[in-house]
Amino acid sequence: MKSLQFFNGSDQIGSANVFWLDDGTYLANFQIKPEYQRQGYGKQFMELLIALYHVDTLIVAQNNYPAYFLYKKCGFEIVSGYYAPDLNTDVYCMKRKELNENV
Repeated sequence: MKSLQFFNGSDQIGSANVFWLDDGTYLANFQIKPEYQRQGYGKQFMELLIALYHVDTLIVAQNNYPAYFLYKKCGFEIVSGYYAPDLNTDVYCMKRKELNENV
């Protein structure tokens, strides 16, 4: 697993974890500090993670609408939904569209 931090100058504004499994490169714990949200930083960092680490899979809580719509803007689509007991919530598994076109 690779733990990453995102900065704007000397201010840490976000973080994420990237890990690899046999079926893809996963994004976990993607966070942008509230005072930096809705300013384009999330999309910028997602595009960077996709370009550098080839992130293609992630899990998002079904009620986390801001994150869900950010991931959709970055080319992810829902491939399944289920209850995640460790998170105590319903989640979507999302994959990048380009990877699902021939599935």
